[in-house]
Amino acid sequence: MPRKQRAYQITEESYDPLSFSDSDFFHDDVAGTDIDENITYVHSVTARRFMVEANDTPLKDLFNELPSPDTDIYLFNRPNKHVETVESSFDYIHLLCHFASLLKKDVEAHISTWSMGIDHARFFIGSVETGIFKHLCFVLDKSFRNRMPAVYTNLTTGMRKHNMPFAVIKNHCKVTLLTNGVQKVTIMGSSNITTMPRTENFTISTSPQLYDFVRTSFFEAVLRGK
Repeated sequence: MPRKQRAYQITEESYDPLSFSDSDFFHDDVAGTDIDENITYVHSVTARRFMVEANDTPLKDLFNELPSPDTDIYLFNRPNKHVETVESSFDYIHLLCHFASLLKKDVEAHISTWSMGIDHARFFIGSVETGIFKHLCFVLDKSFRNRMPAVYTNLTTGMRKHNMPFAVIKNHCKVTLLTNGVQKVTIMGSSNITTMPRTENFTISTSPQLYDFVRTSFFEAVLRGK
């Protein structure tokens, strides 16, 4: 039986969401990841897909159904120089919403971003009222309220109105968790919640273990103020 190696253990005494250290995260030959409940999640992958797509490729053609559990997809999305309209672009917000639609109903989303556009803030708040999302949680960067005060106010006012949690820390993580209570999707990448003509990278995973790890060790820990 291979020995279990520690990747990063979160304790009440040591965890500080404002001072992550590279030395805490990177170790050779990591077999699992310990979190504060002392549960080890071993990420097992049954399928991998490597994709490079242009912005004019419809998402419904790329993903017409939710990938089977424990599938990892590595995607580089190249902007199409001939496509400049929001309606034709394929970016993080469209990707996020497409996978939410594949989960069909009662979708909960945990979203971490450094930046967001005003239209996206209004969309997320409206999406709760229209039933696209059942529940939302955001982790935002401290500078967001000063860089984009109108967007910050719009988003956080709506979150308070619906009694949904958000946290504001020194944050540069771009990660989204989606679930309908049964199926789980984790999306990580380089993109903020914006619509911009840039090349971006995404990792999309249907691993329940990865979802549970990110939700517990990042989102829930940050919301607890640990």
